[in-house]
Amino acid sequence: MKTIKRYPNRKLYDTGESRYITLEEIATFLRGGGEVRVVDSRSGEDITSVTLAQVLVGEEKRSRPILPGQRLMSMLQSGGDFLKVKLAPVASLKDEAEKTVQRLMHAEAAEEFKEFLTGTQRAYDDLQKRADDRFQTVLAAVRNIAPIHKELEFLRREVRGLSERVKTLESRPPAAPGTTRKARADN
Repeated sequence: MKTIKRYPNRKLYDTGESRYITLEEIATFLRGGGEVRVVDSRSGEDITSVTLAQVLVGEEKRSRPILPGQRLMSMLQSGGDFLKVKLAPVASLKDEAEKTVQRLMHAEAAEEFKEFLTGTQRAYDDLQKRADDRFQTVLAAVRNIAPIHKELEFLRREVRGLSERVKTLESRPPAAPGTTRKARADN
């Protein structure tokens, strides 16, 4: 939470960043999800709500209405009742969540939760085992391919060598009739 001091000259000082800050910067900070606390520099009084009202006015002036005018009037007319009505579902949801947590903490719910986690862990382990088995199968296939690949490469070299020998032999002129193989090879 950002703490801001408001001085008598109406300047706002961000104590965390050690610098002066504007209402517009506060609005931007709040839109980003931040929280602020504004205190009077002399009295130490919390004046957050007054400053936030000024931020609302500033946003309205800049044509960035945060709340429609009718809703603002309704809020002011009803006082805190408006917020209580609007926040009641949130409080109810919080109560339900707390009840669920309490139920889970009891022995029966804890046992059910434990069984759920155990079942999930078993399913995960089974999936992991199947993945490992498939990986081992693929790895074994790759290992078997390596010797075959070497043999194939050897055969390719042999075929190339034989092709070159055939070309060499075909490029020689035909031998005269009656000459021996040895005489032909010596040519």
